[in-house]
Amino acid sequence: MSECKVAVLTEAQLREIVGDAVRAALREVAQLKGDEPRWYDTKAAAKYLGITPAALQKQVERGHIKPDNRHVGRVSGFRFRRDTLERFQLGG
Repeated sequence: MSECKVAVLTEAQLREIVGDAVRAALREVAQLKGDEPRWYDTKAAAKYLGITPAALQKQVERGHIKPDNRHVGRVSGFRFRRDTLERFQLGG
């Protein structure tokens, strides 16, 4: 008799897998279309990373990610380059 192995995933694990796949596909589409932004503000960077802006602010405060620039003007905040966000995702 052959055994059948079944992987059991939690809802959170499944959401993470699907979210990662969707973010990767959206990045590829943006690159192909040429509309990838040069700078990501806090809100866009958080969306890119799949976290909330508040969570991104906390990561900056804790020194886990360093913004590439500060946006000044009517709305101040952090600005990130895509490669900075990718390094953060990879844990480096």
